[in-house]
Amino acid sequence: MFVGAQLVDNKSKPSYKYNDGDEINIVHPYFDNPDHYEWTDSELQILIQSKNGSAKGQFSIELFGLAEPLMNELRAQQIRFEELRLNIRFLTKTNKLVHKAIDYKLVSS
Repeated sequence: MFVGAQLVDNKSKPSYKYNDGDEINIVHPYFDNPDHYEWTDSELQILIQSKNGSAKGQFSIELFGLAEPLMNELRAQQIRFEELRLNIRFLTKTNKLVHKAIDYKLVSS
């Protein structure tokens, strides 16, 4: 059982250990490559699973509840929000360019 963990100072990347000294094999969001996961995207959910049987990925998914339905829905909502935000930003820039072109044409005439 997970009693407590401490960060062991390491020059390259941190190592998390149980109080008894055994290493905790989680995917660290900053230091590890996300290649331990793969996602399946639908409109309403983004499902997560461990990639190529990654033990680190599977343990992290179970430990943090990453495959729970609510987490799948929240991931999808975040992605859809980001896509919408990028589309709005693109349309705003496009709209400004069109207006500049129209204004240039009117001034040049």
